[in-house]
Parts: sequence; C-alpha cells; structure tokens
Amino acid sequence: MQVLLLIAMSMMAPQHTGPRTISGKVSEVITGSKIVVSSKGKSYLVTLREAVCPEERQAGYDMALSFTEDKLYGQFVIVTVDRINDQMVLGEIQYVNNGNISYDLLASGMAFWNEPEAKLTAYRELGKKAKKAKTGIFANGDAIPPWDIAEHNNAERKKIMEEKKKKN
Repeated sequence: MQVLLLIAMSMMAPQHTGPRTISGKVSEVITGSKIVVSSKGKSYLVTLREAVCPEERQAGYDMALSFTEDKLYGQFVIVTVDRINDQMVLGEIQYVNNGNISYDLLASGMAFWNEPEAKLTAYRELGKKAKKAKTGIFANGDAIPPWDIAEHNNAERKKIMEEKKKKN
C-alpha cells in the first residue's frame, strides 16, 4: 500500500520525466484539443496528435471545450511528445488511471480523427463510430473539420484578392 502511495505522489509532482514526456498540471484548455500544461515554471501548448476539435466560432466548439475542461482542467497529466518547438508540443495526453484524452474525445464524438498527424489508425474507427451514431458534435450533422474550414477560408480570401486585382 505504501508503494502505491509513493507512486501516486511522485506522479502528482510536476516534472520532466525524460526527453519524450512532460508531466505537469493542466492550467488552461484553449480548445478541446489544444491544452496548456504547466511544468517546472514553463507552460507548454499541447496540440493533440490524434484528435482535432472544432475551433472557436465553429459548431461543437463549446461542447468539445467543456468535455476537455471537465476531464483535464487542474489535473496532473503526462504528455507523450512527438514534436516540440520551443514550448509548442504535438503529442498525446494521459491522465488519471491511464486515460487518454484523444481516445475519449473521439469515442464521445467530440473530435475529428487527425489523419495528417495521427499514428494510431485504430482511433479512426472511434471517430467513424461516433459520426455514424450522431454522437457529440456530430449530433446535428453540421460538424465540419477545422482543416476544411481553413481551406474554404483560404479559397475565399484568394477569390476576393483576385476580384480586387480585376477591378484595379
């Protein structure tokens, strides 16, 4: 029993646990899939590798944000780092009892599977099942992946610029 208590206490202390992980406390949830983890006086913006949630002003944003806040805000977590650039991290977040926030988001229909960055193709099935069951952000059928919206916005900007050029 004492061994379990020591293990639990050591997991709660914010610290770097090696070159491929960061452990610390979730200090802010920006979107359902962009989370700030504070560790040893630094803050890291973690973007999930497997799951992408709606961005601000997109359908489902509030729902996905609340889901992640309820699971992670104020919790001690371990981030498995895929890439790190300064204090921006692409990776995965594990929390109490080996929970994985990407898994939970996808299984609950709160996120899209992030195919360009993803490594775990089994997670794709979680997203497909949630979409088919019309769960979470897919309930109304109006959820659009953030990358499609960005592509659409870029195309609109390009169209506007071309129209301005024609007028001049």
